[in-house]
Amino acid sequence: MSAFMNLPSELIYHILDFVPKRSLLQRRPPIIELLRTLIARPELFAYIDTLSLLGHDHYYNLEPLPLQDAQVTEAFWQFAPIIATFNVPFVNQWVRELWSGSMGAFAALLLTRLSWTTNLTITYNFVRKTDLIGKVLQAKALGGLPRFYRLKHMVYIHGEEPFYSPEQSSKDGMALFYVPTVTNLAVWVRNPAIFRWLDGKPNLDRLTSLDIEGCCPNFVSRILALTPNLKSLAWACHYSYNTRDPWVTRSLNLDEVITTLSPVRGTLEKFQFRICIANGYSPEYEPTLCVSGSFEDLVHFDRVTHLDVPLVCLAGFGPWPKPLSHYVPRSVQVLFLSTALLFDKAVPWMPDEDEEWPEQGVMDLLVELDKSYRTRLPRLRRVSINDDIDSLDICGLDHVLEETPMSLYVDIVLGHFRHWHNWG
Repeated sequence: MSAFMNLPSELIYHILDFVPKRSLLQRRPPIIELLRTLIARPELFAYIDTLSLLGHDHYYNLEPLPLQDAQVTEAFWQFAPIIATFNVPFVNQWVRELWSGSMGAFAALLLTRLSWTTNLTITYNFVRKTDLIGKVLQAKALGGLPRFYRLKHMVYIHGEEPFYSPEQSSKDGMALFYVPTVTNLAVWVRNPAIFRWLDGKPNLDRLTSLDIEGCCPNFVSRILALTPNLKSLAWACHYSYNTRDPWVTRSLNLDEVITTLSPVRGTLEKFQFRICIANGYSPEYEPTLCVSGSFEDLVHFDRVTHLDVPLVCLAGFGPWPKPLSHYVPRSVQVLFLSTALLFDKAVPWMPDEDEEWPEQGVMDLLVELDKSYRTRLPRLRRVSINDDIDSLDICGLDHVLEETPMSLYVDIVLGHFRHWHNWG
């Protein structure tokens, strides 16, 4: 047992990783040995400070093969009686999935005993391929299973287009707001037909960092109204010109986005806004989204030091781009500019590729920012271009940046990164 206690944290705390490969899925999952050890010595659960259930982020349908070997069968007869003692309405489903060798059933059992964990990450297939884990989280947050007493950092991300996401996953995400100890929460919440708190308004006084994906402005504003101490907000909205989900909007109202932030204007220090285009939207060939309003009132958020928004939200959608510094608060030190909607036909000032090198429009804005930032943005020290739609000529733009003398530090970030990234 002492050998178990001395294992490096990577083996104990990050032992679970859903691997969608058929050859590996037919093997006995290592979680069985871990559960046996922990159940034999329950005091060891208190040593699990960090747990990550990281399923792979893929968008095709791949169901895991059932694990039917003798070890899983033996584990069933050991663990099923424990599950039967829980006073939750989904016990029968749980036992069935345990018998079939579902990784989710074993992971759900592990979660029931984690009351002293401070960091918990659950993503992708652990959310998409089974609803057991979400139901266990909901029972731990609202009652029915032992609660979390020290949980501070929680990530629960579905990672799929909205109309593929069941309503149950949204309720599971909403339940996490009822864990009063959480200070940093990254959660996916599908827009419900009617916004309702599951058990009255939660106490979100301790929440200082929120990363929310899938919610429209109306629902986000209801959440932010309860966060008096929020310092960091990452918000990803889903848009599409054609969708089967009525809650994925076809229009983008920039005024509404800034109005939604009003409750946290006095506390917000880091803000990330992402535009996620659903349904494989291709701006070169499909109708444009309807865009209105501006980020004009963002300039009044004078506590923001780190800002990460689409470049077009600052430059605007008029016939000519506005200087990037006009809507950026003077307090900003780090500015990330993503390329979302940059080549959409809703951006009239961006030239067509056949007429002119499109990256020149971006470069002109950066040069103008370099000339004005000392007076308009005196604290700015870094600008990063995040090509999250993979449409820029990175080599060409990087070459022009090297050849253009600028005092402002500008770099390029390749690819899209998750919303719960660490700010640089």
